[in-house]
Amino acid sequence: MDDRAEVVRQLLRWFERRARDLPWRRGDPHAVWAAETMLQQTQAATAGAAASIAFNEPAPAVDGNVSRVLARLHAVSEPADSAAGRRRLWELAAEWIRLVPASHEPQAEDPEALPAWKRRMLRRGRGAWNQALMELGALACQPAAPACAEYPLAPACLARTQGAPEKLPARSRRAKTAARQAAAFVLERRGRFLVRTRSEGFGAGTLWEFPNCEIEQTTEAAFAAAARVLGLPPAAWRKLGLASHSVTVRRAALHALHARAAEPIRRRVRRDGFRWLARRRLAELAFSAPHRRIIDTWLMPVQERAGFGIPPSPKQGNA
Repeated sequence: MDDRAEVVRQLLRWFERRARDLPWRRGDPHAVWAAETMLQQTQAATAGAAASIAFNEPAPAVDGNVSRVLARLHAVSEPADSAAGRRRLWELAAEWIRLVPASHEPQAEDPEALPAWKRRMLRRGRGAWNQALMELGALACQPAAPACAEYPLAPACLARTQGAPEKLPARSRRAKTAARQAAAFVLERRGRFLVRTRSEGFGAGTLWEFPNCEIEQTTEAAFAAAARVLGLPPAAWRKLGLASHSVTVRRAALHALHARAAEPIRRRVRRDGFRWLARRRLAELAFSAPHRRIIDTWLMPVQERAGFGIPPSPKQGNA
């Protein structure tokens, strides 16, 4: 890219012909700020755009369109959504804006024939440059099918020279979410529910939880696990639903089952450190997120759940 000044001139000429009549191009700083805030939702793009477009300051502005244009123009290999990629794109944007003259005269044969707003906009050279980059990304240098024939910077575009402009900007490879399957057993006896706190396993921490265990990726495995963990046969259980939960790259699918217990199970659960708590106590305690979802979705009083979930037992126990 030997003559960057010529690149600036070419893009500004293209923008003079192709600039759309948009509200913030009328030069009102408040319109610029409002439009950029709604479109970008980031302070740095917003501030740079407002400073250059409204006040002709030599401030770079980098939005998605500008990122794409600069990444292709310079064949930036760093992912645009990485810290290194963002830093490189802002550096390039700053390099370019320093080359743009503060004042730019329209190149049309009869500049006075241009609409007044366009003449005003073009004469603010730095603001016109930032808007030209944005316009180029929106109208020609598009994500999937760049219209290189309409691209005034095509001769200087390194990505085009390399033959694959649509592959840029690069994106970070996201780690695959690891899926885990578990089952939670909502065991009820006389209006009370079996819960405990624990420091390891699914829903770990000092939070409360229902009995649970990891299972294979089938619903049948959940019923088999219920029989194994609590001693009630699969036929005693019914499925409530799925309470999914994600933390960073870990995703857990929690299959919730419900059963009503008979008296003989009491000795077993006392040995394992569980407690029987009334329904209203569940709302007062801190549960891990997927277990709280079970309570909120299926265990709340019927009138609060519009008829869904587990109906209250005829006899409600005390806390």
